[in-house]
Parts: sequence; structure tokens; C-alpha cells
Amino acid sequence: MSIPLLMCMLGSGYLVGYFSRKKGIEIKGVITAQMTAVVVLLAIMGARIGADEQVMASMASIGVSSVILTVFVFAGSIFAVTIFRKILGINREGDRK
Repeated sequence: MSIPLLMCMLGSGYLVGYFSRKKGIEIKGVITAQMTAVVVLLAIMGARIGADEQVMASMASIGVSSVILTVFVFAGSIFAVTIFRKILGINREGDRK
């Protein structure tokens, strides 16, 4: 699919959601459709990764790198939130001091 087509689909979905919410119209089944799409997408991605012999051969090193990256991103996020919370004067409950 081309990028302009994807952007048009994204824009049309945004407009439908915006105007239906503005008029108070509830679109039933949206959450179920979203969850189904995510599950199908994950299954397809998993099948493609599992079928790639090169990726499967290097899975151990990919796993170690992923764990290290996850730990540092998690720690960095906590550090950044703590610093910005102190700068903005917000306590743990989200109230200003």
C-alpha cells in the first residue's frame, strides 16, 4: 500500500470518530475490531519472524540485546519522570505542592 492511501484511510477514520463523538453516536464493536486487528497483526508478524532462518539463528543475541535495551529504557523513563515531577512541583499523587 502506498503512503498517501494509508494517510487517507487514517484521516477518514479520524473524521468518522471525531464527528460520531461530537454528535453522540456510539459505534458498536470498535474495541473488538481493534483488538482483533492487533491480534491478527501480531500473529502475522510472529509467523514472518519464525519463518526467517537468519533471525531464528540469532535469537539468543537478539534476546540479550532486547533485555538490556528494555532495562535501560525503563530506568531512563523512571528517572525522567522523577526529574520532571520535581521540576514541575508535582507529588506522587499528581497534585501540585
